[in-house]
Amino acid sequence: MRDNEENKLFIREMRVCDAYEVGVLCNKLGIDQLSQNVFYPKPIDTSDLTEHYESYIEDGEVQVFVADSGGKIVGFVEVWHRDQDDSFEIAPFAYILNLFVKESVRKEKIAYGVFFGLFEAASDWAIKKGYGFLGADTYHFNGRVQKFLNSVGFSRYKIKFIKKLKSDEETSV
Repeated sequence: MRDNEENKLFIREMRVCDAYEVGVLCNKLGIDQLSQNVFYPKPIDTSDLTEHYESYIEDGEVQVFVADSGGKIVGFVEVWHRDQDDSFEIAPFAYILNLFVKESVRKEKIAYGVFFGLFEAASDWAIKKGYGFLGADTYHFNGRVQKFLNSVGFSRYKIKFIKKLKSDEETSV
């Protein structure tokens, strides 16, 4: 990706016409992360998520922002309203469910700007909604995202431990 007029980076709200492409990126995120998750049953579902993301356009509880570079979606962030739950005892709060940047872009100079721009859009949305906190989580093996979250002021809050009790064949839930 070159730094010219054609490839200027814009962070903006997702539009209906972006829903298919955001769904494709979400599936790539799923493959990228869930393929490394020893507890996730295989195969990974990569069904079309267009309608799923289209439904968010009018939903006040969720906002999706995209990173648009030269008319191509190169990343997205999905931020949600969350009520108090066992993950965070102060309610309500905003929660980054998904943050993804195309792998090819992660190797470019623009990568940090894409990640930071998406994060800032999510933060601004949360502030405008009146939330006092923004949460996010990541798998233990995703050191890059952990480093990024630390660099933008997140603090480690809780650590989850999981023990497998049944074999995959015995697990029906």
